[in-house]
Amino acid sequence: MGDIMTGEKHVKEVNEETDVEFKWGNKLEVDEQNPTSQLYESFVYDGIEYSLFDCVYFGPEPVFSVGKLVKIWELPNHERMVEVVWFFRPEEIRDLFGDDESLQNELLLASGEGRGLSNVNVLEAISGKCNVVCASKDRRNPQPSKVELSMADFTFYRTFDVGSCRAVDNFPDTIAGIKVEYFFNRSDQRLLYPGTVPPNLNESVETSTRPSNIQQPKSVGKTFNCNSYGTKLSPIAEGSL
Repeated sequence: MGDIMTGEKHVKEVNEETDVEFKWGNKLEVDEQNPTSQLYESFVYDGIEYSLFDCVYFGPEPVFSVGKLVKIWELPNHERMVEVVWFFRPEEIRDLFGDDESLQNELLLASGEGRGLSNVNVLEAISGKCNVVCASKDRRNPQPSKVELSMADFTFYRTFDVGSCRAVDNFPDTIAGIKVEYFFNRSDQRLLYPGTVPPNLNESVETSTRPSNIQQPKSVGKTFNCNSYGTKLSPIAEGSL
């Protein structure tokens, strides 16, 4: 790993093995749960800027998974970490709730409590950025235009409750301890939390935490238990906790 150059607003690091440039964005307040770790609002990795609540790919096509970034931080040893709340493709969970008709390019946002809701990953496990638009008629969701829907890589209008293993049209008030508004469409999300941690962001669930001294796999897939169905693994779940 190359030298770390510390600046007032960011830390810039170049990985000599891959020549991939990395740059931190704006710092947020110190993580109250892990005061030795530094939270960030955004970063630039391989020429792409990523921010909190962006949707990202993990793994190669066609077996990639899609998640929403809900936490970005750096450990004292300079290891870079992200926490994601997962989306499910209908074909991944169709056997759990029947032959439910799905829309083209539809995803279901994970909700409820249990395995499969969220995971912690090394930042370098991210393989790209994607555009996921919420088509729910929920009054809290800024309604997308036809153009925005046509330009979306994926859309979602409901959640998949990982605890009860069912598709749910009504959105809860919080998902993974975070206000649901942060999962809906946004006009300018950054205006909601300039330089601070979003409300309830520090609230976490057991499925989304892991000791920092455990060696991190390159990619952590989503896994969940569904009563008599046993354990369901995503296509990239090798190395999952």
